[in-house]
Amino acid sequence: MIWESERRVAERSWEWENENMSASEIMTLIRREPREVILQIGEILDELRGDLVDKKFAVAVESGRLDELATQALREHTAGITIPLDEFLAQC
Repeated sequence: MIWESERRVAERSWEWENENMSASEIMTLIRREPREVILQIGEILDELRGDLVDKKFAVAVESGRLDELATQALREHTAGITIPLDEFLAQC
């Protein structure tokens, strides 16, 4: 799937198209780009990171690793020892 931000960056003419570059070399080249392009690249990376987190969470749920935690949370909620999220966030 190509996101809008990825499409805009992909349409750019890049001076660097070497697939064997190190992360350090790529970061050096990105820093030379205009602010708008850097922000677009950031959007792409944020979306990719979100996809990775979603997949990791789905694997944890499907494997049952969160079952005990969910059971404990439901027990605490039933016992009335939880507080609404907005109250919790207000305390932070």
